[in-house]
Amino acid sequence: MQKIDLEISAKSKTRAANKIKFILLAMSIYLCPGTIYGFDPKPLTICTVYTFDEASPRYLKRIDEGDVAYYGLVVQAEGDEDIVRYLKKHANNYLWGYHQGYAPTAADSAIVIEGLYHAGYSPELLRKSLTRLFEYYYNPSDGGFKTVVSGKAKYWFGSSVETTAHVAYLMDVIAPRKFPQAVSSSMRYTASKQREDGNWYGKWYPSLNIPTYYAVRLLARQTNLYGAQLEKAAAYLRGSQERNGSWDDSIIETAAGLLAFKKLGCCKTNINKAIAWLNTLDRSEYHSIEPILYYWFESAQEKIFYSCTDRGKISEAWRRLALESSR
Repeated sequence: MQKIDLEISAKSKTRAANKIKFILLAMSIYLCPGTIYGFDPKPLTICTVYTFDEASPRYLKRIDEGDVAYYGLVVQAEGDEDIVRYLKKHANNYLWGYHQGYAPTAADSAIVIEGLYHAGYSPELLRKSLTRLFEYYYNPSDGGFKTVVSGKAKYWFGSSVETTAHVAYLMDVIAPRKFPQAVSSSMRYTASKQREDGNWYGKWYPSLNIPTYYAVRLLARQTNLYGAQLEKAAAYLRGSQERNGSWDDSIIETAAGLLAFKKLGCCKTNINKAIAWLNTLDRSEYHSIEPILYYWFESAQEKIFYSCTDRGKISEAWRRLALESSR
């Protein structure tokens, strides 16, 4: 009898110890998310929120956002396996949103898919992601890709050129024989949206060079068909580059311009000037105010505008990718 009592007592102590371990683990995850992910998935952007009515703009608040999709850009630049696991955990039917709890979008998913592709993630799973993008976001009426399937402002609807160029490029690279018609129609759509001065203007990015880079690298896969558009883009990039080698003294604009030149296969002098500017930049003075994203919600009464800026890691990721492309 005494032996049995001792065994029961030992089992009770084990269960109690395991319970305590579970509670401590849960507390550590809550207090320090890096415990479970291997790094601390802090929001990468800060957004200033305004309301616009008939009178004037009015400041509302600042919020932290961007703790999912832009880690795709970071993992593309750094190749961190902890970030790969984090992104895998936050997939929603093989797609991704901008922030935890936000609905997936085609633009956010494309950022993550590209990052995971360069990090050596399963091609089979990435093809499933691309299939979901085709099923949910392809717009046969104009041959492009929508960014969202529903929205809170009229401008959210319809195809967007930066999303179209990004998604179609990934389809052509990762699954070249699976979506030939969508890729071809996306190229035509992208070419048709080039502006008179040679660049492309997107719905979501404050940047001019990011949509232009995405468009150039897609169209450069068919130089025999889109040579005129590419020459026009090269002329725009040459003409808009500052004498110091940057575009607007912006890390992101300069990185995207450099990457576009690399895809164009031209303009070595311009490339070298951009590399020199990015290399001589004082990294202790990184611009955490680099604009990343803007969007707004609208109703009959007001418009609520979100202006989101980088905290530093997104700019650094663009910088690293641009310099790596030139080695």
